[in-house]
Amino acid sequence: MPKVSIIVPCYNQAQFLDEALQSVLDQTYIDWECIIVNDGSTDHTEEVAQRWVSKDSRFVCLKKENGGLSSARNAGLEAVKGEYIQFLDSDDWIANTKLELSINMLQEAFDNNVKIAISNFRRFINKVEEPMLNSGILKDEFFNFDSILYKWDDTFTIPIHCGLFEKTLFQNFKFPEELGAKEDWIM
Repeated sequence: MPKVSIIVPCYNQAQFLDEALQSVLDQTYIDWECIIVNDGSTDHTEEVAQRWVSKDSRFVCLKKENGGLSSARNAGLEAVKGEYIQFLDSDDWIANTKLELSINMLQEAFDNNVKIAISNFRRFINKVEEPMLNSGILKDEFFNFDSILYKWDDTFTIPIHCGLFEKTLFQNFKFPEELGAKEDWIM
């Protein structure tokens, strides 16, 4: 059984999927499975995904009817085998040491009951790095419902792929499928 399950929800992302999945394959930490969830794509996403499944047995592909990002993430959650969960949107990528560093952080903090390791990130638009909007300091004022839903994009952004989560956090959790945005902040 793999230590880490990586969930990659996809809808018509064939043009980005290779880069995202290459970033998974390039990980220095190798005890993972990657669950590609094809959410009813009408482009070549399925073909790209199947190529990766053929390339490495740690990649698996789930094909489902289109239900939106939350539905795809939930389908991935139902299939995970690992102790830890890493989300990766199909148009993003992770640094090659992301899993190794996150696992090390969690193992070092094991006695303190830590269940999430948060890594840093860089943002690129059209392959040009954008300046970060946040100061790198998490203040208490950022941790309330209104701030998370309405202000984080403007003041402090932590994309879901920055977290490596202990699987137990998702035992009684599903992403709300009725939300069209910020569904990943309802955790």
